[in-house]
Amino acid sequence: MAETEATGSTQTGPKITLIWLNESRAQRIVWLLEELGLEYEVRAYKRREDKQAPAELKEFHPLGKAPVLIIDGRTLAESGFIVEYLVDRLGPKLKPPTDDAENYLQYKHLLHYAEGSLQPYLLLALVVSMIKGAPVPFFIKPITSRIADQLSKPFITPNLVSNFDYLESLLKGKLFFVGNELSGADILLSFPVESAAGRVGSWFNKEKYPNLFAWMDRIKERPAYRQAYDKTKPIYLNEATLALYNGTDPALPIYLSINRTIYDVSEGRNKYGPGAGYSFFAGRDASRAYITGDFKNDLTWDVSGIDEERVQKALGHWVNFFANHDTYTFVGYLVRDPTKAQTEAPEPEPEPEHRPDEL
Repeated sequence: MAETEATGSTQTGPKITLIWLNESRAQRIVWLLEELGLEYEVRAYKRREDKQAPAELKEFHPLGKAPVLIIDGRTLAESGFIVEYLVDRLGPKLKPPTDDAENYLQYKHLLHYAEGSLQPYLLLALVVSMIKGAPVPFFIKPITSRIADQLSKPFITPNLVSNFDYLESLLKGKLFFVGNELSGADILLSFPVESAAGRVGSWFNKEKYPNLFAWMDRIKERPAYRQAYDKTKPIYLNEATLALYNGTDPALPIYLSINRTIYDVSEGRNKYGPGAGYSFFAGRDASRAYITGDFKNDLTWDVSGIDEERVQKALGHWVNFFANHDTYTFVGYLVRDPTKAQTEAPEPEPEPEHRPDEL
């Protein structure tokens, strides 16, 4: 299921669609698009509960990974290639000129280094952390922890230290990795360096790596960086707040929720507005009614008691309808406990998972 957000109303440049996945390398592509001032559409997917990418991503590329960029009908995969392609064609300001041989070669090197040398060790670190945190019986825990430590201490950590020592040295006396101007290399390196801050251990800290941490602070202050996160950050509404967006207040958009995912259907006011044929869906999550067809008694999110196969078939159809609609856009998620704050993420619930949820 995709959650779509259009970022502009008038298309003046290339037609760009970004296939985005939460907690993935795709976020830096949003940042790059913002730095370049391009109009684009984000088609957002969520990891499944097992943290893998949803099967729908294979509709865009056989490997089923993100990011994927579709630009003027051409499909591009691999974040390094996407950055290089966009910078070469649409953002020459984000790379040194070719006659500046030293900086240009450093720039090209770092484009390949980020994914080819640094990222594999971070992936291994993630795997090790998953092994250590796996839900196993207490008497098995020492064994899994020992296996993880045997991978980490003699191999992963020393290589990560070498890599971050190298990056720290590259930033000595500089604001960015290639001179004092932001480049595509900084954008590519943002994901591995930022993810390391919360993954590799306490040894990766501001005291040991002052240049790297100052660089992270610097890029986070860039307007385009903040805009990128604002555009991919969902909101959370409880049922009482969602009900305000039922179309009766002309100053507010019209929202509906299906399987806890909220969409703005204001463009369909003739269908979902007051008195319209589907107005009963506005301002609520009526997932059960999408399955049963009972639009009087089943206007609720509760699908308990319905055969799971039936839920998957019927609800999945409508989830895909809203997710892939040309004019209805993703807003955020429904929190079913009205005592929770609107900014709080929903708690996992024991219900069938039909929403998307990826490295």
